[in-house]
Amino acid sequence: MAPRPIRTALLGAALLLAGCASADPRLAPRLGEHRIGPMRVVILDEGTVDLACQARRPEPGRRYEGCWVPGERTIISRNDVGVLLHELKHALDREWTH
Repeated sequence: MAPRPIRTALLGAALLLAGCASADPRLAPRLGEHRIGPMRVVILDEGTVDLACQARRPEPGRRYEGCWVPGERTIISRNDVGVLLHELKHALDREWTH
């Protein structure tokens, strides 16, 4: 895990970008695979996100909008800045829970 100041800086930068992106829907995350340092970020459509997360973190009856898969260092998210930031928080702060 990255040191606390680095995690804080990354989260701050992500929040700043999210604020800008949420002002204009054309600036939402793009579908596909992206990299943030050693992390892989996969942005999928809503139906595919649930299937991908259920395959990696099965929880019957739950509907996923996104998930953090620590073993793969992968964030899977639907095309929504809020969901992406939520999963980024899981990735950067392992002690954080809902």
